[in-house]
Amino acid sequence: MFGDPAYGMTADQFRVSNDTVQRELRDLESEIGRRSSGGALVGIADATDPVAVFRAADIDRQRALIDLLIKVTVKRGRQGRGRGGRYFDPETVVIEAQDDYR
Repeated sequence: MFGDPAYGMTADQFRVSNDTVQRELRDLESEIGRRSSGGALVGIADATDPVAVFRAADIDRQRALIDLLIKVTVKRGRQGRGRGGRYFDPETVVIEAQDDYR
């Protein structure tokens, strides 16, 4: 249905539109997380063993904490297999501290 010219939108138009909407959604989710993540550090930052508390936390809390503290960027990789027959290139992943926590 979507991406079908019979419905007024080509596949390329849908792809461009969808990419824009998905990017905006990620930005909004990050903003919501930042505004409500003050609680993400509670009980972890002041714990005797913050690593153990983090690992025991549910996935949503772990994600909120990661979103609060670090920025992960996945760059576009090359198509096809790389050296050693791998598809994944770790050089395409950039991990850095969020500006507020440097």
